Amino acid sequence: MVTGDAFCSFDPVFGQGMTVAALEALELGRSLDEGMAGLARRFHARAAVHIDTPWLIAAGGTPPDGGRISLGERLAGRYVTALQRAAVSDPVLAEAFLRVSHLVDRPRELMRPGRAVRVLAGSLRSRRGPGEARRLPVVAAPAP
Repeated sequence: MVTGDAFCSFDPVFGQGMTVAALEALELGRSLDEGMAGLARRFHARAAVHIDTPWLIAAGGTPPDGGRISLGERLAGRYVTALQRAAVSDPVLAEAFLRVSHLVDRPRELMRPGRAVRVLAGSLRSRRGPGEARRLPVVAAPAP
């Protein structure tokens, strides 16, 4: 069986390798508890779940073999790109992205309705241009 950096290694700058290795160790324990029959298949399927998120974030959604990616993967990649752009000026999105990229939360947390609305709003602001994104409506002060 293959595990740890022999299974998938990450750039140490992102700090994900040790976390993924620890999660793989937990999955190996669970797989061993279920017996030896089909152990490698069960373990590798479970370990892959923990590898997918950091790999896709680090690789930017590009398959390692340069192959084609599905429509769903392309849409997810565009969403994450929009989220990252919006997170530059939105601390709620920034924290959500960091929690997912540091493997604290699952990727589905980025798709919560309130966050999706913030991503959309941030995307619309960024399309207006940097000057227009910062303009606030002028509100007249009430008369004394």
